[in-house]
Amino acid sequence: MQDFLSERHQCVRVGNTLSSTKPLTSGVVQGSCLGPLLFVIYINDIVTLFDGQCTCKLYADMKLYTIVDTTDFQLHFQQCLDALAKWSDAWQVNISYKKCAVILEIILLQMCPTTLKAIQYLL
Repeated sequence: MQDFLSERHQCVRVGNTLSSTKPLTSGVVQGSCLGPLLFVIYINDIVTLFDGQCTCKLYADMKLYTIVDTTDFQLHFQQCLDALAKWSDAWQVNISYKKCAVILEIILLQMCPTTLKAIQYLL
């Protein structure tokens, strides 16, 4: 395993042109059979950052979510995001913030009809 992960170099091909090689100092080998498994092992501890109030799901990407219904939950979720940013810096895993999204779901259960009409008007 050490031979597989150490003293690696990479180059980039654009058309028929190759760049000079550069040493790889972190991460896992991309394009290999072991790459996906090693990546999951590499990031597997990320779920320990969150105490159960934020849910974390891992696959080819990561989903972090919670129900934010009070100011305390908003603060807690921000602390989860801060912990994730600190983890990514420590482990040299870049987060593509341009690909991140916030999805707000409003559950309209148990609302009176007047409230529903006001929300529909605002939307």
